[in-house]
This record gives sequence, structure tokens and C-alpha cells, in this order.
Amino acid sequence: CNSWLTCTTYEKKDANSPNQFFGAQDKCLAVGLCDSFNNQMVCNHFVSNTATETYDPLRDANKTGYSYFGTSSNAYYSYELMTQEGEAANVVNGSFEVGLTKASNVSQKQVGETTQKINELIPVGWQTAIYNCTANPGCTSGYPKPKIFDVGGQEVVLASGNNVAKEGSGALMVRSGNAAISESIDLDNNTDYYLSAWVKTSDLQGNTAPANPARAEIQLRFFNATGTINTASPITAYRAVDSAAAYTLGNSAADPNSIDGGWFFVTDSDSPLHIERGLDWHHVVLRFHTNSDVYRMQLALMNMNPISGTEYDNNSNFGGYTLWDDIQIKPLLKANGSQLVNRSCRVYPGQDAPSCRYVSGNNSYYGMYGYCLLEDPATPGQCLQWWPVDSIKGEVADDFSSYYQERAPLYYCVGKTTRSFNFLSANIMTTISDKIPKEFQGLMKDNGGQMAFTAFSVPPTSRPTFRYPFIYKIPVKVAAVGAGLDKGVYGTLFWGDMYPKRFCPLSLGGFISNAVLGGRELCFS
Repeated sequence: CNSWLTCTTYEKKDANSPNQFFGAQDKCLAVGLCDSFNNQMVCNHFVSNTATETYDPLRDANKTGYSYFGTSSNAYYSYELMTQEGEAANVVNGSFEVGLTKASNVSQKQVGETTQKINELIPVGWQTAIYNCTANPGCTSGYPKPKIFDVGGQEVVLASGNNVAKEGSGALMVRSGNAAISESIDLDNNTDYYLSAWVKTSDLQGNTAPANPARAEIQLRFFNATGTINTASPITAYRAVDSAAAYTLGNSAADPNSIDGGWFFVTDSDSPLHIERGLDWHHVVLRFHTNSDVYRMQLALMNMNPISGTEYDNNSNFGGYTLWDDIQIKPLLKANGSQLVNRSCRVYPGQDAPSCRYVSGNNSYYGMYGYCLLEDPATPGQCLQWWPVDSIKGEVADDFSSYYQERAPLYYCVGKTTRSFNFLSANIMTTISDKIPKEFQGLMKDNGGQMAFTAFSVPPTSRPTFRYPFIYKIPVKVAAVGAGLDKGVYGTLFWGDMYPKRFCPLSLGGFISNAVLGGRELCFS
């Protein structure tokens, strides 16, 4: 034991602690190799080590600890030499665990060789699209275009059920020639990122020719500082972690208003973003570097049916579906010169948790991610050795919510898309009198003068988005019915819009309205 791993970068549990050194309650973020410490038990000499763990039977037969051996081509670096590559960006609902109820749920579906129950929801953060092309078949220059009206509602759904997802309980199901477009993803310019995804194409039906099989595909679209689609070489897509060699990129033209089109794709035959049909869960990774005028991007997850190297027919002899899961733009661990390790769930939120992060009822649950460097060969999926840090780069408390990370410039919203979610909640909200005439005592509850309000209920599937700023306003209708001491029954009705900090009535008993106020809004804080 002439050297050991020690924490070199850490987060203090108590930010005001006078002790600047790493302690048992602090969170380790990076490690180094140490061979000496001072009288305060703090490392005072770090070992410079450049060797990978290539196995030597005479030297290493009895070696234990943080060692993972291999041949000269796949041996891991020593743990202190491993680095986290790339920066983090927030892909909303990339794990596909959050969905909204839809009217046309499909209860039974053929999955592989078995028929099982699958729940279908509207995936939060993703929009249904179709591959738009003027010539089909024979299309050579199409692009994914959002559907304004999703009449069928069956083309892109969040599917959940037994053994549907790669990780967790939900996966995105994209049928035949359709696509799903993500919300905008904030990026930094002149920055390295790693896009990773799990894709399953075993149930996609289409062209079977080995040269041009039907496939799943990921396309990318980028925006500059003004929000305009950027088609002027927005990124460089690299072939490997340490390579300067780049993939060849093509793109569809942006429309004259620069609000549609402009999607980029890898044209090389070995593109990591082309996933041919017939595959079980397959992991893809693309490293890309943004140029100086890239600030946001979108992803399109789509299915394509090529009939030649450059032509597509997404209408004929094309069916089935693909499944997508765990779409991330997160740092990866560089384990050696060519191998990257993706993050996986190290600690689940609970014993019965379906995923590392998920929403259930009123609550959001968060586990802890890490990098698994050695799986149990006897029990796949069980990790024997994690990279020994407490928190990895790119983790935040809530991947669903927006958060400020000191990026510039800041944006102001000048337009929005409004969607209405209808649910009915009707309750007896309160009674306010303790002097109810005896003729009405069996019909009205005596609360002794206290106002007892009843909270309205929100469907569980709507709770993930039932928060500001996603909820703009809540229309409210209130009926007030009372019994007077003269035994008469009196009533009134008013309605209005409830905002986060005010209520604006549109009618009060039928005699106050915006029209009476000359179009001005009457609101109460």
C-alpha cells in the first residue's frame, strides 16, 4: 500500500466551516493518487502516473483494489487519470417518465413475441412531427416538421409497461414514418458536448436490403443568439473522444422565415446516429463542439425507410415502431484513450423505484448517478466497482425544471404556445354563518362562523407540469347560495381567472365586468 486515492476537489457540507480540508461529511468530486501525508493527515505529495492497467501475470497476479486490467488496446487508465468529458445540457423529460393522459389509450400491444398491456401517454416536452417531403416515394430533401393538429394521437406516445423501457418505467414509442421533436435545449458556444441515447429497433418494419435498411435516426437543429436557425456550420461532430477527425454533416434548408427546416444529419455510412432495424437496445454516442454562434438546439428522433443511398419512401412498406430511452447531453467518463463510460443509476430513490428519477403523484424522486467501471459477470446490471467520487459532473436537483446557470445573454419570451388541460373539481367550499334558520339546518352545515376551504384536486398525470411558469392561469367559477334570517334563499354567481398572485373577476353577480370598467381589468391581490 505505497499509494492511495485521495479527494482533490470537494464540496464542503458546511460552507462556513473554518476547516478547509476534506472531511468525512464532505462531498468528493475528483480524486488523485497520493503517497505521502502531513501531520494533519492531508496529502502533501501526489503521484504522477501515466500507465494504463495492462495485465502482467508476474507483477499483477495478486494485485487488488482499484484496478481494472485489459489488453494494451482496452486497458483502463488508473482511476485518478480518468476524466469527465463534455458539459451538461438539460434535455426535458429525456428519460420519458413524465406523460399526460390521453383519451385513446391502447390496452394491448404486440411487443416482440408477446402481447402485453401498455399504457400510452402524451410525452411532456416532446412534439409529434412527420417527415415532410414534396416527393414521396423518391424523397431526397425532406425534414421533420411538427404536426399542428395531431388528430390520431397515436404516432408518438410515451409507453409504459412491463419490460418496455431500457431504464425506468417509460420509453418513447415512435411509429413508422413519424418523429418526435424536443423542446429547445440551452447550450454554451465553443463547448464540447456528448449526446447519448438508447434506441430499440427490433419492431421497425421496412426495407431489409443490407445496404439501405430501414432505420431510426437522430437529427439536430441549432439556433443563434437571436433565435434564428443557424445553418452556417454550427457544430463539428467528432468521430472519437481524442480524435480530430470529423463526420460529414448535411442539412435541410431553412425556410425563408428561418422558423422551420435547417435540420442537420450525419451523411457518413458509419454514422452513430443511424440505427438500423432489427436491433435490441442499442447505445449511441456523438461528440460535438459548438461554434461561436450556437446558443440552443433541438433533437428529432425519427424513423426512416431508405430505398437508395439518398432517397426515401416513408409511405410504402414501412411500419412498426422504435423505442427510445435515456436521451442525455451529459458528461461521460473517459476510461482510456478511446472508451467512454456512460452514467448509470448508483443509488435508487427507494427499493421499489422504477427509475433513478421519476414522478409519482405529488412527488418527484431523485437517486444518485455514477460511472460503473466493473459489472458483475455473473449478474449483468449489478456493478462491482464505481468510479470513487460522491457526485459526478452535470448532476442537478431537478432535470425537469428550468434553472439559471449564469449563461449569457438572457432571453425574453415574446411568444408562447398555449395548451388547455381540462379537469373538473366541484366542492362545497365553505359555510360562513352560525345562525342558519331551522328550516335549512338539515341542508346546510354549521361551521360555527369558520371558513373551511376545500382544495381542488389535480389529476396525477397533470401534476408534473402543474407549477409556475407552466401554468399561466386557472379559470374559476363560484356559486354562492345562502339562506337569510327571513327564510328566503339568495344566490349569486361569479367567475374569473386566477393567476399566481391575483384574481381577476370577469363577472361579479352579473353587474361588474370588464365592459363596465371600460375594458380595464379589476383584480384583487
